Amino acid sequence: MEEEEEEEEEEEGKEEEEEKKKKEVKKEEWMRGILFNIYLKRMMVSLVFGIVR
Repeated sequence: MEEEEEEEEEEEGKEEEEEKKKKEVKKEEWMRGILFNIYLKRMMVSLVFGIVR
């Protein structure tokens, strides 16, 4: 009985770690998306001002 309980606890711990990793990856992708959007906006603004001048 005790061995089965220990195995279940280990499996739950592994699942929690996997969920944490997935959340971290999502955060990185989200941050990368925001930075890319800022970069694109800067490029567009510089192009517009370059044409106006």
